[in-house]
Amino acid sequence: MKTHRNLGLAALVVFIISFFLPAFEDMSGFASFAFCWDTLLGHEPSGNIRILSGGWFYYSGFVMSNILFVGLVVALFVTRKIRRVRSVFSVVCFLQALSWLVLFTISGKPAQITAINMGYYVWLIAYGLLVIAHLWKRMSNQGAAANRRPAGQPDGSGNLFAIVAAARAFPAAVAELDRSAADAHV
Repeated sequence: MKTHRNLGLAALVVFIISFFLPAFEDMSGFASFAFCWDTLLGHEPSGNIRILSGGWFYYSGFVMSNILFVGLVVALFVTRKIRRVRSVFSVVCFLQALSWLVLFTISGKPAQITAINMGYYVWLIAYGLLVIAHLWKRMSNQGAAANRRPAGQPDGSGNLFAIVAAARAFPAAVAELDRSAADAHV
């Protein structure tokens, strides 16, 4: 049951390591974050991004994703509420991180793709681990809820394994009832 916490802790460690590695050209993860932070504050680090423009929203989204990352890891440890919302946020943050690679790939500029360094990929792995941790917790909680159903009620989850297990157990249960009834009549 602690697997989701271990995954969350691993995601946090990988996330922190990614900031020390080169992420883009000669910038480390810290330098990339500083660039995005300056863009969020409107300091126009590249000189051509205006507040409330598309570039501003895009680079500010990286800042928000990084802040949410830490919050989502903490949420794995401290709360059991709003699991679905946390799972959705973790997926959205992962897609935000992945969008950078997708954007460079779609732009058709191979120089930009080769400028992406190991730090970015490690950062992306951290987001992937976070998504897996949240989905793992959600799936394990759904499985536990299905196992807590009252006796005699069918498993309505559509879980094939639960249906097969119930189908295999049914003949044995009927045979046991028949033996019990036969012993009671003797």
